[in-house]
Amino acid sequence: MRSHVLEIPGGGDVAGALAGYARRRGLGICVLAGTGAVANVSLRHPLPSGAAAEIGGGGAAAVVVFHGRYEILSISATFLPPAMAAAAPRAALGGLSISLAGPHGQIVGGAVAGPLVAATTVVVVAAAFASPTFHRLPAEYDDAPAPVSGSGADADEHRGRRRTEPPEHHHLTPLHPRGIALATATTTTTTQPVYASACQHEEVWPPPAAAAASAPRPRPPYQ
Repeated sequence: MRSHVLEIPGGGDVAGALAGYARRRGLGICVLAGTGAVANVSLRHPLPSGAAAEIGGGGAAAVVVFHGRYEILSISATFLPPAMAAAAPRAALGGLSISLAGPHGQIVGGAVAGPLVAATTVVVVAAAFASPTFHRLPAEYDDAPAPVSGSGADADEHRGRRRTEPPEHHHLTPLHPRGIALATATTTTTTQPVYASACQHEEVWPPPAAAAASAPRPRPPYQ
């Protein structure tokens, strides 16, 4: 991918000039930015839901013409030569979108419908590319790998390897609270001695003799 600075003289059609450059060079053109002024711009604006329902189309749009001179604030578009356009999905050929500043400070924008006539010299910064690859990504990208080519294969291979290797925290087995207590007791037994005082409630003493029934019971010895 290489950057190009393209100049369109006043009176020329900006969209037509960029499309012709891509066709003659056999390159794809991705417009990044632009400066200059255009005049009498026709923009496609979506209709409100009520108006769209009346004409029977949810995706209907109206073309609004803005007369006068407008300064370019931002511009974006992708132009492909015929060989690339034949293999590209329709969404990749969306046309040119622009935002403009009017003479009284108003901001307008939308998709350009028709020619985009330059009122002054328009300078466009674009990136040119050759032999692009097109992929339709699945809805759940991590569940179904998409076909790739070139350097992207390494990235997909890396993603596939990461999916097959479970995260480190998955190696920890969840324990029931009772299991945790048993595991703690086992660890305590193996790492440090258990004193007899901790087990006094489990020891059973023989009954005292009849003669010593009234005598107090001796306390167990401590170890």
